Amino acid sequence: MRSILVLFSLLLGLAACSPPTTKTNIPSKAAEQANPTDFLRVNFEVRKNLLGKKIVNGTVLNTGKNQSYSSVTLSITCIKDGEESNTEYTLSEPLPPGGKAKFSYKPEGNPEQVKLRIASATAE
Repeated sequence: MRSILVLFSLLLGLAACSPPTTKTNIPSKAAEQANPTDFLRVNFEVRKNLLGKKIVNGTVLNTGKNQSYSSVTLSITCIKDGEESNTEYTLSEPLPPGGKAKFSYKPEGNPEQVKLRIASATAE
């Protein structure tokens, strides 16, 4: 009787340890067309060149699985002495699903701080 109880508790413990089933939520092409900024990511760094001027280098990544984007526009905010200046920078190359595009931008006036975000994109 005792061995049956131990065996039963062992089987119950193993059944409780089975991994749960997960469902991957893959966005549809319509969702990617309607909200392109949800599927685009930007990574950047600000560095100084040999003359001490700041340069913004970065990469835009298309995290979508179905949609290519063209005319990806970045909104760049430069802050110097408490004043903000906004500039838009448009990438010339299209971004296929899972693709990356590198960019380089030289802000005017050697700002103290640079903020960057995806402003818009056109679905192809």
